[in-house]
Amino acid sequence: MTNKKFAEIHNEVGVTPLTQSINFGYPSKAMGKLLGVKPPRFLAAYSKEKVVLYTDVDYWIKTGKMIVKKAKIEIGFFRNLLQESEKMKEETIKIIHSLGRFKKFNYTNQKLISLIKKLSYNGFRLTVYSQPGAIADHFHNTFTDNLQNIINNKNLSKINLNSTDIFNVLTAPRLKMPSEIAKEELLKTKDVNQYLDKWFWLNYGHLGPGLKRIDVLQEIKGGIKLQDKLKLAVKQQEITSKIFLKPEEKKLFEAARIFIYLKGMRMEVCNGVFSFLNQVARKIAKETKINKKNLMYLLIPEVIEYLKTGKIPKESVLKERRNHSVWIFDDYYHGRILAGAKGRKFIRENTISEKLNLENQTEIKGNPAYSGKVKGIVKIVNSYKDMKKMKAGDIMVSIQTMPELLPAMKKAAAFVTDMGGITSHAAIVSRELKTPCIVGTRTATKVLHDGDLVEVDANKGIVKILK
Repeated sequence: MTNKKFAEIHNEVGVTPLTQSINFGYPSKAMGKLLGVKPPRFLAAYSKEKVVLYTDVDYWIKTGKMIVKKAKIEIGFFRNLLQESEKMKEETIKIIHSLGRFKKFNYTNQKLISLIKKLSYNGFRLTVYSQPGAIADHFHNTFTDNLQNIINNKNLSKINLNSTDIFNVLTAPRLKMPSEIAKEELLKTKDVNQYLDKWFWLNYGHLGPGLKRIDVLQEIKGGIKLQDKLKLAVKQQEITSKIFLKPEEKKLFEAARIFIYLKGMRMEVCNGVFSFLNQVARKIAKETKINKKNLMYLLIPEVIEYLKTGKIPKESVLKERRNHSVWIFDDYYHGRILAGAKGRKFIRENTISEKLNLENQTEIKGNPAYSGKVKGIVKIVNSYKDMKKMKAGDIMVSIQTMPELLPAMKKAAAFVTDMGGITSHAAIVSRELKTPCIVGTRTATKVLHDGDLVEVDANKGIVKILK
């Protein structure tokens, strides 16, 4: 690894290796087997609860183009991914529901090991099945550009929608997310305690806390809104006919719907796995007196080893990992860890950084995820702690949004993110909430500051600083 081929493609706040390791389907043997190519090499550099992800960008773009090409001719491949994911989703949610809200977390170590292996493996497989969509679009927007070009080259005079709205309708999944199924149950029962016992984990994220009673009561008070999937299917068919989509183009949009559904569904299901892993970490913290924040820097095999033998890395080792460490995942949740100075040296010698000119910048460009044009005050929200800053009508600006930020997102007049494409969390939620959204600006959190007055034009993908 002497050539500096690794470049930053993503970063997040509020994540840890113990939970995020099941999300690393990209560099796994399973991904290589699925795509029929060598999987992308991948690095994760952690510092406290922040992570920067690096990969071989040229290889990432090449593989992304291959996936888009595959979508045009082999839609059956993506339908199979969907079919397999649905089986794993049902199995995983059934297990998570059986755990409840961890009121009595008194499982034997043997039972915990069994649950950890099953839930983490299922989360990993769901990740593998969903991530071809990210490879096809994240960072380089190849898939989004293909879809947008199709729409831009059509005669839209017969449709009373702009190109962004057409894009959103044609890429909206027809299947129900777990959160939509949960809302249907809540509408029928109105039993908040029962709802929380089953579904508190839906927006848990990597570190929690998940749904709270007040969140559910506010949602009930505001009126629970559900998308009519039948009407959506009819609308999609109507637009498809009016703009004369060719068979190859229809396949691309079907693949997009699959990608977006798998990303959103996997994210919600994995939140349940994350909530369980956090509870395991709490148990170990109680038994070992090691700070839970440091325990979140264990590998899953190290957790299993502790439950088997009582052996665990020293807290000083875990603390060093938390302060700064590079994780090079080879497969599943196995890999090398370079902590402290070794990690910093590895990043310095093997990665390249993009130099951005941010001086006197008054306008930011990105990709529209949901159309609309609004003005508001900027609030930078990257973690659960930042949410208290948000007031109704503010413009929420994030590196990328995450499920645990959903309460703040419901207050926002618009979302703007540095990272993400059509399958990103912000894009998915913006369509659900019908909130103007621009993703993939790369610089929004660097250029904008709390208190800035901005205009978000999500029809054109432009954010203007007014004062």
